[in-house]
Amino acid sequence: MTTASNSVLDTGDVSVIDRLNLEIRSLSLSSTALATASAPLLWHLGTSVAGGADFLGAWAQNDASGIVISIVDEGVNYFHADLLGTYDTSIDYDPRDTGDSDALPDTAAQHHGTEVASLIAGNINNSLGAVGAAQGAIITGSYLRFGALYDPNDLDEVIAHQQNYDVSNNSWAFSAAFTDDFRTGQFAPAAAALQADVANGRGGLGTVMVFAAGNAKIQTTNGNIGDDANFHNFTNSRFTVTVGAHNPDGTPAMFSNPGTTVLLTAPGVGLVVDDGNAPGSTNTAYFTGTSGAAPLVSSAVALMLAANPELGYRDVQEILAISATSRFDGHSTANGFDGFNGGGLMFDRNGGFGMLDASAAVALARNWSYTSTFANEKELDFSFAPTGNLDPSHSSLSFTLTPADVSMEKFSTGHVDIDLAISDIDLKDLQINLISPDGTVSELVENLTQVGSQTYLSFTFGSVQFIGENSYGTWTLQFSHPTPVAPFTVSQADVHVYGDVRNADDTYYYTSSYAALAAADPTRMHAVDADGGNDTLNFAAGAQAVVLDLSGATASSFQNTPIYLDGNFENAIGTMYNDVLTGSAAANKLVGDFGNDVISGGAGDDILLGGAGNDVLNGGTGSNTIDGGTGTDTAIFSAVRAAYTLFDLGGGVGRIHADHDAADTLHGQCGEHPFRARAAHHRDPIAGPDPVGVEAERELPHVVQIHPPGDRLHGPIARVAQRDGVGLAVRTIE
Repeated sequence: MTTASNSVLDTGDVSVIDRLNLEIRSLSLSSTALATASAPLLWHLGTSVAGGADFLGAWAQNDASGIVISIVDEGVNYFHADLLGTYDTSIDYDPRDTGDSDALPDTAAQHHGTEVASLIAGNINNSLGAVGAAQGAIITGSYLRFGALYDPNDLDEVIAHQQNYDVSNNSWAFSAAFTDDFRTGQFAPAAAALQADVANGRGGLGTVMVFAAGNAKIQTTNGNIGDDANFHNFTNSRFTVTVGAHNPDGTPAMFSNPGTTVLLTAPGVGLVVDDGNAPGSTNTAYFTGTSGAAPLVSSAVALMLAANPELGYRDVQEILAISATSRFDGHSTANGFDGFNGGGLMFDRNGGFGMLDASAAVALARNWSYTSTFANEKELDFSFAPTGNLDPSHSSLSFTLTPADVSMEKFSTGHVDIDLAISDIDLKDLQINLISPDGTVSELVENLTQVGSQTYLSFTFGSVQFIGENSYGTWTLQFSHPTPVAPFTVSQADVHVYGDVRNADDTYYYTSSYAALAAADPTRMHAVDADGGNDTLNFAAGAQAVVLDLSGATASSFQNTPIYLDGNFENAIGTMYNDVLTGSAAANKLVGDFGNDVISGGAGDDILLGGAGNDVLNGGTGSNTIDGGTGTDTAIFSAVRAAYTLFDLGGGVGRIHADHDAADTLHGQCGEHPFRARAAHHRDPIAGPDPVGVEAERELPHVVQIHPPGDRLHGPIARVAQRDGVGLAVRTIE
């Protein structure tokens, strides 16, 4: 039994790559970089083509500083000129090197790992080689030898070692279908090690294990007769993120393995990479394959973890699925999740939930409210009855799943496994579908041509297609043969549904795919909540500003497309752009995120969070908490200025006391970012021991209570702005 790296279609080394200058403006990357989002050679980093993954947008939010990515491959030439300074030799791993565990390649022929590494960490500040997508991350190598050099003991040790890293990139696969079978003794240690990675890595949050789907698809008029990601337990495991490849136009690459466990695709055709194993090498090459797509997803994951270190590995999987750009090629169908752009998640077994959008993934990660780990994952199990003498033309088995108790009645599906054992003299022509209670048809097996003349198969298949669906109801397992031959037997069909128990507090996600999806299905314009609870509309992954009024008093829209609120929604999270968020009479939590947002709470005890940007926040009536975040923010209060008292409580927190109403709490950034408190009327001077008039200022002590004797502010308007940590400057505003 051998293992092989996913093959790359190499068009040859090129010693010089012409670059255009591009200035990357980012919170973390402020230097002039030699790259360009619009250059054809770097199409995968920007949005100049449909398949671009928008890493430029992700870098504008944060870099990947502090995140460690392990590259499981045939070594990494960390002496390549383009990788200097990004590789940590103190934490790399080689199971055959008992000395310093050095993951430098053994031979000049072992260059695959260096190519993969450059897509993650290639230096953006030079004119050499690739531009890594995870700028700021630290990479290291975990040496796994391929082909004739493969040793299964090495595999077990390398996989077990991945729990020491944040992200593990695996651009390799077994060349023969059904080889990596976790139900066999040979692969049981690797299966246990993989589980330990997600259970123990990152302090229990889980190492994020990213795998390339493989490059062995063979499309014919009768379908794919080549390999499938669901024919390998590494790429159909619920512990891994399986990545296909797509072309510059966003269509799935012709070679990319399909399957119901492919989560998404990433750019994987004609990528510029570093090459060469000589110290100081400056060689580059073109690279094609899912081996190139996987490190781009690993890079996006690193950026996500930098944005939100509390994400569990299961959160990462769900965020990648939700934030991916949906395909509209006629092959994708919606699942039964009701929280994605007004309907279900779009899935197609050739390309998963769509194309990687690194910028959207980072934004959604920053605004994610769950922490989903191995420890808090829930499991529902059931079995279809073993059945013999099944009709080969079409046969179905069914099972109705019901909650064990009331505490489990709302179950959100994450991943589904099914252990199958089938005897069939025409096994190679068998098609297998699993249908959920919501009616989602997941084609687990298009055909089994890969088994050849085999007539018995025992294997665990999987599906990610049911993400977000409620698991209760009738499940159906369907079998068919295009040309029936003889009856067959299913001796085992055990189903394991993994996910989370939810309550009535729902989150509804909106992304850059909303307008197109709503145009195809106008029912998606209606946000429907039928079970009450404290619900949230999350637009963080959106690529345009949102105008949202939770009260329904004014129209709501996103991407120039209406949103009709059918039900009560209490909370909202905006985009990276200039949003307008308006609350209702309920207690709302409104989050502006990036951009210069206008946020109004209305009635109720609201929480208004401006985030980055110069925001305007109006708590309205009630006892409100207002945090402007970074930027110069303006807080608006509805009564006369004399009705308010401002306290600087220290630690960046102030308190506005309203004599006429409830109290508002104001959070700022002491000494770093100014915050203005403004009443809703204007034109009155400040009265004090040294009276000042309109447009005049006076400095007050850093810890200040405005509205004590001697510093009382009278009149309907005053602005309170923090100034450089020295004190508060108070002025009236025309």
